[in-house]
Amino acid sequence: MGIAVILGTYAGCIENTNEPNESENQNESENNSNNDSSAVTAGWYLKEIVDYDEKDPDNVQYDVQYVRGNITTTHNTTNGQYFLKVQSTWTSPPEYIQEEGEFSITVVKEVVSLYLLQLGYLDTTGVYTDGVDIDLGSGTASIYHFSDEVYGTSFSAGQGDAQGDIKEATFTGLAPVKDGPYGNEFGLTISFQNGPLYGTKYIYEWKE
Repeated sequence: MGIAVILGTYAGCIENTNEPNESENQNESENNSNNDSSAVTAGWYLKEIVDYDEKDPDNVQYDVQYVRGNITTTHNTTNGQYFLKVQSTWTSPPEYIQEEGEFSITVVKEVVSLYLLQLGYLDTTGVYTDGVDIDLGSGTASIYHFSDEVYGTSFSAGQGDAQGDIKEATFTGLAPVKDGPYGNEFGLTISFQNGPLYGTKYIYEWKE
């Protein structure tokens, strides 16, 4: 009689140890959730942004006021024959771009003030991709220019415009292919030239 009770109790213990407990199920569910969240969609991801906004304090002909996404350039002469001040704003590129994905950058220019006697000045903008180590104003054989349907690969404000004129261009292009001429990183540059060169470079890296 005593033996039967002991065996019955022992059998119940064995049966219970085979059933998963609630905490184990919860841990397994959390692990699966963590694995899913760590997955990365293959493509280009924004890694870093470089600003080219320095001015020469000893050169009174040129001035720049720069906040990322908004730049005002000034070009003048000491004798007062020429003066051009243009404000440009632009849209930020996406933080993620798929391989060979198409995207656009819109740039708006406003002629703040100008006085152009004889030859005029221009504030000119272009958008392009190239290697990350290429200096502003330089380019390799693999440089790729974005294009606007009206203005092409660059557009300007200044000569031929009037004070208060506003012009807009939407530069459209494709992201590079994986393992293309730029490797696993590339730079997307928006340049502004009104005398000196200024601009912003958005650096992307490939992840998968």
